[in-house]
Amino acid sequence: MVSAGGGFAYVAAMHDSFPHCLHLARAGLNGFAVIYRPDAQLACEDLARAVSFIFAHAEELEVDTAGYSLWGGSAGARMAAYVGGYGPAAFGG
Repeated sequence: MVSAGGGFAYVAAMHDSFPHCLHLARAGLNGFAVIYRPDAQLACEDLARAVSFIFAHAEELEVDTAGYSLWGGSAGARMAAYVGGYGPAAFGG
């Protein structure tokens, strides 16, 4: 799961997370670009919900959740660190 940077002022998905997901797809891996609300707390909540959604719908999405990882640049890296470190449940996921 890839969260773009943008300083929590905007979401730079077109320049940041979408290209990473395209690279993952070309390597035969699943990549999800997380579009989040530009606020630090709300963004972490959105990422936590996205993680929970993917786990809850893994069969339907035809993805394997074993070994998943959270990636991000700038603000997205902070989100990945918080949600990865504290777990999705800490942010309502």
